[in-house]
Amino acid sequence: MSDHDAKADCVDNPSAEAKSPPPRMTISGLGAAGNRDLQAFDAYFAERLAKAYADDRSEWSLLETASVDTAWEMFLFELEKKIAGTDQHIPGLQILSVPKIADWNHARWGSYRKWLLANQLPRWGNTYQATQRSVADGYFTFISNLDVPLTNPVEQQKANEARKRLSDAQIEYDDKTIEMAMAWVEFDRAQQALPAHRRKTFDQWYAIRYAEQFGLLEQRLDLLRQDYSHWFNRAHGGNAVLADVLPRWSNDEYIREIEIEDNSGAKRKLRTYTISPDLGEWIEQSKRGEGSVWAFSLSKTSYRRHTEQTRMGAGGFYWGGFWAVRVGGSYDRYSVDTEYDHFSIAFRARNVGVFTIQADQWMKPTVIQAYKNGPWVPGGPIARGTTVLFGKDGVLNLLPTTVVVAFQPEVRARLKSEDYHYAKTTYRGGGSLWIGPFGFGANYTRTVEDVQFDDETQTVTAKNTTDMPQVIAVVNSVMPDFE
Repeated sequence: MSDHDAKADCVDNPSAEAKSPPPRMTISGLGAAGNRDLQAFDAYFAERLAKAYADDRSEWSLLETASVDTAWEMFLFELEKKIAGTDQHIPGLQILSVPKIADWNHARWGSYRKWLLANQLPRWGNTYQATQRSVADGYFTFISNLDVPLTNPVEQQKANEARKRLSDAQIEYDDKTIEMAMAWVEFDRAQQALPAHRRKTFDQWYAIRYAEQFGLLEQRLDLLRQDYSHWFNRAHGGNAVLADVLPRWSNDEYIREIEIEDNSGAKRKLRTYTISPDLGEWIEQSKRGEGSVWAFSLSKTSYRRHTEQTRMGAGGFYWGGFWAVRVGGSYDRYSVDTEYDHFSIAFRARNVGVFTIQADQWMKPTVIQAYKNGPWVPGGPIARGTTVLFGKDGVLNLLPTTVVVAFQPEVRARLKSEDYHYAKTTYRGGGSLWIGPFGFGANYTRTVEDVQFDDETQTVTAKNTTDMPQVIAVVNSVMPDFE
């Protein structure tokens, strides 16, 4: 099968008798177009992906496999047992399919990384992939579309007028967002002709072209939200569930203007979250040998959590094979043969931490359960059906609640001859290796010597000996019932 066929079919075939390297898909250009929480960029990504297929060159790498790598399903089953302590399925569990360092303890960028991680709405599926949409935006869509009858006609009229002013301002903001998104698409297409080091990131471009305009629009929205919040609170003062919903949302104590991580000096407003325990303290404890050692292994006979058995449903795994090696400037992703009689992958971590994500007081989760079925503002986007709140395509379908992090993970894998030699050959040429959610080698553990190959047993051993922990998975509450 050619590389083009592998991409077009998006199928990994681990059981094929490989006379050439295993079927694979190329993954490259893993940077995001920008850090704005904008739905418009989802369409942009889709357009770029379609172009990548047509041109047979992939800068973006959002590839969905038609067949699921068996090793992912085995890993999912074992990971659920470790987290839950039983064989019970965890509905909102998403495995990291692209290795990620847990780094929200950074001296300068820690708060930005933490709040961005907590606020990004994950894509629906069994592997974790952050979208450009946000939990906060989805929550505001929910509360601003509620149409609960008010008790005082005068205050009801004032609240309705305030909501109309806010709605008009939000439409203006959304229109400007679409204008900005399309302008970025046009600009980014044009700059592809430039050398890579001369191109601007989205945030650099945004700071020059649109930061001031959006700053003014956001200030206006903040004032109108406060006004609506005032009348909403007056009207619903006797309703224990609704009374403080908008005052919480509008409270500046839970909104921070923070510098974007691109050294451009641009800033953005983010809702605050708490992630506990403290990551820096946890790392120090791990270095002292404190904590919980995790270990489990996979073999030919291991149980699998089939994707059709999960809450996310079939087809929920993305990014292809369980293994990837760096080849040139991209990652070559492929499946290994789990039907090989001597196949085994053993995982071990010196410590595994379960970190809780908690939205600060700006969010009131009980209101979501209480009013998950409305009533909705007549003629509004939810009432019209143009905006979906929950389910696969919902704007508030998943709420990240837990991050699972591994300190100094180690993987030992015995592979079929073709898989072993392909991994060894390509790794030696690139210096980085992905095994499931873990990354090893020059890009992750500072040295290629952390990955060893034993030709006699066809065994690959990869170790992370640094103090940089890696994220294994994210657990979400599936909305609106917090499953």
